[in-house]
This record gives sequence, structure tokens and C-alpha cells, in this order.
Amino acid sequence: MSTCADPNDDARPPAVEVSANARPADAEWAALARLAQAHFGVAAALLTRAGGDGQRLLASSGPLPVALPPDLFAFSQAGGNLLDTVVVVPDTHADERFQSRAIPMRAAGATSDAPSRWPRFFAACAVTASSGRHLGALCLLDHTPRTFDNAQRAFLHELAGLAADAIERVESVTALRARVGELEACAELVTLALAGSGTGVWDRDIPSGTIRYSLEWKAMLGYAPHDLTDRIEDAIARLHPDDVDYVRAAMQAHFENQTQTYSVEHRIRCKDGRYKWICSRGKVVSRDSEGRALRMVGTSTDITELKRVEAELQELATIDFLTQLPNRRHFIMQSEAELVRLRGVRGYVSAVLMFDLDHFKGLNDRWGHALGDRALSHFAALLREEVRAGDIVGRVGGEEFAMVLPGASVEAAVVLAQRVQQRVLQTPMMHGDVAIVMTVSVGIDSMRADDTGAYQSLSRGDEALYAAKARGRNRIEVYGAEARE
Repeated sequence: MSTCADPNDDARPPAVEVSANARPADAEWAALARLAQAHFGVAAALLTRAGGDGQRLLASSGPLPVALPPDLFAFSQAGGNLLDTVVVVPDTHADERFQSRAIPMRAAGATSDAPSRWPRFFAACAVTASSGRHLGALCLLDHTPRTFDNAQRAFLHELAGLAADAIERVESVTALRARVGELEACAELVTLALAGSGTGVWDRDIPSGTIRYSLEWKAMLGYAPHDLTDRIEDAIARLHPDDVDYVRAAMQAHFENQTQTYSVEHRIRCKDGRYKWICSRGKVVSRDSEGRALRMVGTSTDITELKRVEAELQELATIDFLTQLPNRRHFIMQSEAELVRLRGVRGYVSAVLMFDLDHFKGLNDRWGHALGDRALSHFAALLREEVRAGDIVGRVGGEEFAMVLPGASVEAAVVLAQRVQQRVLQTPMMHGDVAIVMTVSVGIDSMRADDTGAYQSLSRGDEALYAAKARGRNRIEVYGAEARE
């Protein structure tokens, strides 16, 4: 491990930058590192990824150390589960784990003759997948010894949970994108092998208005060899109504030599009445002396599965897998749009509610993470029953949920929060024969036209939520209510 540069040093190692070509996840990881550094007021925050060859840096904020910190998280001998989730070393000079010469520390840019310098404070929280797999760590480094209370531990744990969600989401999206790539490669190979494949081939005689199909083309859509006529009008009638104009325009553009090839993705009606997504590619192979198209040949490939995967990718990017509610990123995007709307209508109001399941950690500790996941899904289902058309709802943290009520006052939000609390109390989650009764704390505020972003009203709602939990839980608190009384 190595220390960060001294705060008085003129030459500091730069923080990790996010390039213009970086993935959205890189920016999210960097934002988490910045949030951790700013919230805890430390010299540097690092997000690392564990692997078979050791740790690697995903993102950082503040001066970079020469080397990554050691992985101090212990595993049980049976099952490989983490024994420690948060490690805090108030003063590394008093901890024997940081005295070994095997982990030298030297300020970045220092010469080999320069004395080694050590960060005096180190804290880290394990970043753990929903399956329990160890993904990495969120680390804090500082120049001077310091204490770290339970509230700080809890918030570091929450940030590590957000990091775990982001890492798992990237892994899932990467796997799905690889599958999309494989499907696209297969489709391209079919097109390149047109002459020998005998799959989905069509041949259009343009002057006569006729088109012939291979047996494989017909079978792809469920038609028998003699089910289809060769009239182009019948072919157009099989197109999905929403795709007709687009297909006609693409075909005409190729006839007029505006494009080198004809390529469209469209829907064609099958024999059973369903529509399939088809990728059709073709080329005019014969023209008259004046350049008018005479004959066009091509192939059609079933891309229904590809479209399904694309839809799954889109859903994965916006939906929290566990609760099936919009994830934090999508919720914030929707909230930003609502703030823009609010600014444009004088006197328009929108309430913001933050929900947090009470004693969720205790529930996890007693019953296990699997039941904890069920509890989150259970609450999400109850919350969804209170959502009106146009309301914005999402899971924004571990056990934290949020709602924006367009056009609703704070008073209306309080009434909704009371209904949610009552619904949660009256609808316990069953675990075998045991009814597990939960409660929820709620913080409320409203969007303001002078807010620079939706995060401000959410932050105020979060402050009210923490007040509700501090005052006994199972409460509803409105931001600034005491000041108004």
C-alpha cells in the first residue's frame, strides 16, 4: 500500500479522469468515489475491483497512491463468505498489518531516496454482489489519524452497495451485449453466404410486380410451399402497418440509386397472424439502359430474438432487477424532466417522498439476505399499488425508495405516506407460518423552481427521512417543518 501525497505538496498525482469514450458506468464509479471523498472529508477515496491477479483500480477521487491498498477482508474457511465487511484502521502507524516492508508506501513522484510516507487513516468497505461474491472494496485514505463512528460505517456500507449494483449491472450488460454481437455476426454470415445458404431468399421482378420466395423463406414465417402468391401487393399487405411507409421509402431510394444496397428491419405477418421481426437485405442486380431497376434479389433473416435481447438490454439499463422499479439512474432522469416541467408552469408544485424500511439490517441479520431481498420486493409491490398514472417511483438505494408526485402538495404527500405506512402494517410478509411485520420511515419535501437539479429536493427529502428515523422510526417528517411551526 502507499500513501497519498501530502496536502502541502505542489505536485499532486491527478485523480482518475473519465474519458469521452468511457462507459456510463465509469462516470458512475467516479461519482461514487467523489461522493465518498467529499462526504467523509478524506484525502482520497478509491473503488477497487478484486480479481484472481489481485486488485485493480476502477475509480478514484483525490491524489492517487503509488500502489493499491492490501485486501484486508477475511474469508471464512467454509463457504468462502466474508467475515468482515467494514475494516477501519484509525492509525496505521499503530497497526502491525501496515508495518511490513512487503507493502512499501512512497508519495507518487518521489525519488527512491525519499522517505516513505504512510496514510495515517484507512477505512474500507467490501463491495459484495447480491450472491455474496466479493467484488472489491471502497477505500478511504487520510493524512492524519481519525475516528470513524457507526453512522459513518453505515453510510460507507450504503455507498459500497451502490458500487456493487453498478458493477453487477455492467457485468450483466456486457454479457447481453456479447450475445447481441453473436446474433448480429450470425445474421451477417447468412447474408454473405447468400448464394450457397438457400435460406430466406427472395427474387423480385420489378416491372411485372411479382416476387418469388424460397421454401426456407416461407417456412420462417410458418407458410407452406403453396400458401403465398407472387404478387407484390400481397407482400406489402403482410407488412406491419407501422412499417409500410418506411419499407417503401427504403426500397424506392435503392431503386433510384440513392443507396448502394437495400437494408431494412421490419415486421412481417406470419401465417398464424403474429408478426416477426425480419432483417431484409437486397440489391438491384439488373437495370435497363436508362438505369431503371429491373430485378432485385435479397435475403430475409429472423431477428426476433435479437429484438428481444435489445429490449432486455433497454430494460436492464432502466429497471432495478430485484424490485422491478426504475433504478436510481432512471428515477433521477425522470425527476429532472419533472423539474423542467415545474419551472415552466407558474404555481405548479410536485412533492418528493423518500422511504426507508426500518430495521432492515436487523431483518437481514436475523433471517438472511434472501428474505431481505423478498422484503424489498414485497415493499416495492405495496408501494406500486399507491402509484398514480404519471407518478415517478424508483429504488434509489439499498432499502431506500423515492417518489415524485407531479402536481401534488406536501399535504397530499403526507396523506399518501400515511396510506403507505398503513398498507405496510396491514400486509405483513409471510415466512412460512411467521408473519413478518415491517414499518417504514418517510421524509417529504417539494421541488422548487430555483433548484439547480432534482438531487436538491431529493437531498432535502433524505434529511427529513433521517430525522424520521432519528425520532423513533415509523414516522413521517416534512423537511423544515419545525422552522415553519
